[in-house]
Amino acid sequence: MPDQQPRLGPWLRHQARQEETPPRERARELLVAGGAAVGGLVLLVAVLVAFVRFPFPTIGVLVAVWGIGYAVYRVKKERAELQERLLRTRLDEDARRR
Repeated sequence: MPDQQPRLGPWLRHQARQEETPPRERARELLVAGGAAVGGLVLLVAVLVAFVRFPFPTIGVLVAVWGIGYAVYRVKKERAELQERLLRTRLDEDARRR
């Protein structure tokens, strides 16, 4: 093998050239991540307390939230598939013209 170094992709090469993150920015990232973790735990405890006090309405709300999320997921998936089909159709038409 003439070249013993592994081949790197463009993203990995870019990351290798980056300087180390400054401590202040790293602390800010850790603070945001910690806040998100604490917020998630508080939300989980709130849902558990609500479930213990009002089990059926809580289950109903959770099912409604899941249903809305699933509906949004399906709509976005259908739109993405439609956009991909249109793009493929355009590419096929461009290829036939050439």
